[in-house]
Amino acid sequence: MRHVRFPVAAVVLCALLAHPAGAQPAPNAAQLGVGIDVSPTKIDLDMPASTLYTMPMTVSNPGGVPMHIVVTPQDFRLSATGEYSFLSPGSLPYSLMKFVRVSPREFDVPPNTTQQIRVTFAMPASASGEYGGVMLFQTKSDRKARMAVQLGARIAAKFYCVIRNSAVKTGKVTSVVTSRQSAGEQYQITFRDSGNTHLYLKGYVEVRHDGQTVERLTMPADMLVERGTDRLITVSGKRLPPGRYQAVAAVDFGGARFSGGVVDFTAQ
Repeated sequence: MRHVRFPVAAVVLCALLAHPAGAQPAPNAAQLGVGIDVSPTKIDLDMPASTLYTMPMTVSNPGGVPMHIVVTPQDFRLSATGEYSFLSPGSLPYSLMKFVRVSPREFDVPPNTTQQIRVTFAMPASASGEYGGVMLFQTKSDRKARMAVQLGARIAAKFYCVIRNSAVKTGKVTSVVTSRQSAGEQYQITFRDSGNTHLYLKGYVEVRHDGQTVERLTMPADMLVERGTDRLITVSGKRLPPGRYQAVAAVDFGGARFSGGVVDFTAQ
């Protein structure tokens, strides 16, 4: 059983400023030294089914304002174009957060101090494949602090848990579509994750004319696709002279071989 710690990342900071009409603008969060750090923020677990596992997480308040923090487990969904949405635990079939306990769930952190919490997972005997979820650490100014300005920050810590010896990484390109844009040709590749773990994608598109490669386009690296979902990959190329062409897409998803797709098209 293991967990992997990554550097703190992706702090979403928003200041909710309340001040009377006509008053000077209130100071922002950065000016008041408001913010938190959470470690770790990316956790990969590997454990057998029917396991009870507890791990620590550390919340730090490096600023000068006391903070009140609420921890909220959530499911998450990733759209085909990479946007996140959050849902209540148990909303998705492979929700990790329906098996979690957090202690404490709500607490105060004085300036320049840390608070450790315990996160416990109780995986059932029927568990198989990969489960995922996030914990949102939502902050606001300490309830005891008398401030005209209420400030908030939010950090999402992401969790994956693979049930040992049950992971299946597989997927395939399901479509390749071309279109002409003002600047040139656009190629859209849809990849389906048909396994039971998340995947990171990379790859390329070769554009061929009369059997010769006229352009090779690299896809963005490390595109995430969640289990059982699609990822839309878009790459743009040069404007082609009129003629018949072929676009050949190859996607590396970490399996034994690439998955590919081909489409013939005409440039006008």
